Amino acid sequence: MDDNFKQNLLANPTSELQKAGLNIESNTEVRVSETAVVPSLTTKPTNSAASNNFILEIPLPPKPNALTEEKINAVLDNRVLAICS
Repeated sequence: MDDNFKQNLLANPTSELQKAGLNIESNTEVRVSETAVVPSLTTKPTNSAASNNFILEIPLPPKPNALTEEKINAVLDNRVLAICS
C-alpha cells in the first residue's frame, strides 16, 4: 500500500473511500484500524449527540510476507505450507 494513501486513509477514511468510488452514508463514521483483524459495524449509544449513528471499523490489510518461488509453488501444488517462520 502506498504510504501517502495509507496516511490519508488513516487521517480521513470517509473522504478517501469516497474518492475511491464508495458510497458512505452520512450517518456512518468510518474508522480505519491498524490493529483490528476483522471489519465491524457498531451503533453509537442513543444518547450520543453526534449525527453519525453507526461506526464502521475497517482493518488495514497486513503487509504481505515476501513471496518466494517455493511458497508460490507450494500453493500451486495444493501443498500445506507454514507461512510463519
